[in-house]
Amino acid sequence: MAMVASDLIRDANRLAFPTFAAGKVSDATMIALLGNLQTEILMQIQQIAPWLTETETTLGVTRADNLTGYTLLVSPYGHSNFTYHDSTTNRHYPIAIVPDVDQFRSDIEHPAGYIRGDYFIPVDPLGLGWEETTTERPYYWNDDDEIKYNHHFSHAIISDTSDALLVPDFCRGFLVASLATQALLASNADEAKLQVAVQREQTYWNTVLMHFYKATPITSRVGK
Repeated sequence: MAMVASDLIRDANRLAFPTFAAGKVSDATMIALLGNLQTEILMQIQQIAPWLTETETTLGVTRADNLTGYTLLVSPYGHSNFTYHDSTTNRHYPIAIVPDVDQFRSDIEHPAGYIRGDYFIPVDPLGLGWEETTTERPYYWNDDDEIKYNHHFSHAIISDTSDALLVPDFCRGFLVASLATQALLASNADEAKLQVAVQREQTYWNTVLMHFYKATPITSRVGK
């Protein structure tokens, strides 16, 4: 279920009640804070468990695109896990991503390709750079084949109360607690209430981090 900005702001107002009167902090201020919090969470995800924001995308192979490249979705943290799907054998092959200067090397393991800006450009298995177009290739030749890859969510800008956040649902408690702390600060709440609010926010943040580490494979935790 998507987390909508208006729901989070409403729940934060309730959490800060009765010290905080709804509307004392403008929606625009709350929305800006939500945007900053979402960016902070997504940055932590990329450091600890980047696959939480990964989505698989499929590109249909077209011989005409081999020379110019295939357009990739914009991804702030890059693209990964390129694979080639052979529709004839129904087999999947990992695609080796190589520097573009190495595309003509004879020792490249195929299928291969390189990234140039927002384009994936396949490496010609014949080493001809796709200038010759009549000789059949083992990869990137059959128009029914597919190129699959993972990309990461972009940092969507939150500009309205109707906007949905991209972070996982388990971040909800932290987001609401952070907004509530902001509301109490704006209300000049006494020190005791602020301390409780800050501790609550920290507890929820620790819970978020725990979820990130739970989602991390054991091999990644030990640096393998």
